[in-house]
Amino acid sequence: MKKLTVILLLLSIILPAAVSCGESPAKTASVISDGETILSAEEELTDLEKRQLIDDGLPAANFEGRAFRVACEEAKSYEIYSEELNGEVTNDVIYERNASTEDRFNSLIENIKVVDAHDNVVKTVTAMDDAYELVGYKAYLSYKSISAGCVRNWYDIPYTDFDKPWYNKITNDASAFNGKLFNATCSLGITAMQYTYAMFANSRVCDSYGWPVEKLYELVYNNEWVYDKFNEIISLIHADLNGDGKKDEDDLYGYESGSTHSFDVWMAAFDQLISGKDSEGRITIELMTEKTTAALEKIYDLTYNNPSAYYFNAEYKEFTKFAESKIGICPAPFRVAYSELREMKDSYAILPYPKWDQNQAMYLTNIYDQYSAFSVPKTVFNQDQLEFAGIMIEALNAESYKKVYPAFYDIALKNKYTEDEDSARMVDIIMKGSNMDFAYMFGETNMQRLPYLFRDCINGKKLDIASEYAKKEKSLATSIEKLYTFYEAEE
Repeated sequence: MKKLTVILLLLSIILPAAVSCGESPAKTASVISDGETILSAEEELTDLEKRQLIDDGLPAANFEGRAFRVACEEAKSYEIYSEELNGEVTNDVIYERNASTEDRFNSLIENIKVVDAHDNVVKTVTAMDDAYELVGYKAYLSYKSISAGCVRNWYDIPYTDFDKPWYNKITNDASAFNGKLFNATCSLGITAMQYTYAMFANSRVCDSYGWPVEKLYELVYNNEWVYDKFNEIISLIHADLNGDGKKDEDDLYGYESGSTHSFDVWMAAFDQLISGKDSEGRITIELMTEKTTAALEKIYDLTYNNPSAYYFNAEYKEFTKFAESKIGICPAPFRVAYSELREMKDSYAILPYPKWDQNQAMYLTNIYDQYSAFSVPKTVFNQDQLEFAGIMIEALNAESYKKVYPAFYDIALKNKYTEDEDSARMVDIIMKGSNMDFAYMFGETNMQRLPYLFRDCINGKKLDIASEYAKKEKSLATSIEKLYTFYEAEE
């Protein structure tokens, strides 16, 4: 009987995953006559199937209908809660994630909608109002709750395992000081994926200029998708669609960009940190290097001098132009797949940002700084509350990683994530290298707009980034010293 129970449990996990991926169940599990289950070699499992087998390590618990309350702003409520099934995949997968977690722990998930979540948590904790166990707010406004000392150290929350894949290890490690992490980047926040930047390539346009997406994929796989090759390819694509002999926004271009976030990504893509840590865990400024100067020259030239590139002195217009098939390759966050590109007639591929050169270890990118970071308010303080919050947070994160993210990937890729191996690999490559430099989380205050210096130089047509940095250097050192006080021992 024990053997039969184990068999049924394993099959209930493995077979649905295999079937959903269009694979034969026999590929991943088989039962022999003596009642034992044999799993095939792990390399035969797809990445999607492997996700389902990761143990969240949580104990059995019965919370007797207790409500787990998560605060967020109206615009981000879809990350946390879905009222009912409605046939929309991205809605239903959130509903199912919550329902399975509620059933597992006999709990109830509530979404508390607030205005300006970064300010609300400060107000709530100051008033000692036990209003919610978790709060999500825009990552670049993390400094609000951290500097006010209103949120808990994540390392004190039971059952949270930051080595699990549902946490962004790159960002979280960089955001921890003195053994303290106050704002976590995790899979519960769908926006951490949706706001991750990539390169969208119009399949028809690129193919017509000699670069079908299969060849672009090969460049990525062969470590040849580097900036100079990218620039060579987009320089081939240009057509005067309106026939007026002028360079204007109605023409076809190899590349177009807006004035803000896509510029921020280049530093991350080129593996050029803005900030870092020394051996003692102190903040270091990494931005000012020879690579930064060279990168600025390259992106400045791309922006203003390449006849096959177009620059919008505004935000987001390039997304609508890409949807109209007037761009070969366009930088954009995954979120455009759910908005501007929903009705796009041409098919597209999603690629990572190119590397600086072939010596760079991996493909890297930036998360647009308004994604949701999460904190536990200090009103959650006794052991019972911490145990409850820790289990629920870890369960929701694990289920988001295993089920919600793949569903959102599939929609972004026009239902190709579970069918097209190349498309799935591109997304996985991009997400593996996604990050938001710690400097953004205090960019408006203690970091003196340092994370936006590259963008500001391009928009201001300034090539001497060293002199622009020099204007900030003295005050930056002073404000960073103050930042450390936010990470001192808690009372």
